[in-house]
Amino acid sequence: MNLSFTKKMVLDEEVVEDDSVTVYLRSYLKTNFIERMVKIKFLNFIPNHIVFTSYQFGNAIWNIGKGVVEANSWESEEQLIERSNLTKHFQSSFENSSVTVEYAIKKIIPDTLSASLDGELTEKINELVMQNKIHNDLTWNQLVMNYRMLSNEFIKNLTNQI
Repeated sequence: MNLSFTKKMVLDEEVVEDDSVTVYLRSYLKTNFIERMVKIKFLNFIPNHIVFTSYQFGNAIWNIGKGVVEANSWESEEQLIERSNLTKHFQSSFENSSVTVEYAIKKIIPDTLSASLDGELTEKINELVMQNKIHNDLTWNQLVMNYRMLSNEFIKNLTNQI
């Protein structure tokens, strides 16, 4: 199904490989154009790698035990013009685009998670990123199953409105 202008992130892809599962939560501005994305890689259903992508602010990568290990902003309009006055191209992350962990935590991650369908999953991801530790009492598998159900309901409602 080609989704467009969802406003909210839906779970629209899951990749299973041996003992890992990667889930993709995405919102779309138009067909095949991602506005926000959270990509979570689980090992034995414990998150060990999360990528946050915000169309407005950039992207950030979180790894278990290390925290936010990388964050980048998108090119500004001025930087695009500096590269070429003759052509217009899409924003990209580039070699001088590194930003601070603070920028990732205050801008990229909150903007990305603002499009979540599930407050509980958002809260748990925030706790994970801020405290950089896994809570053993948390059933991530249940959170993903719940998000899958919410996504299916959201897509059904979205489709009915068209």
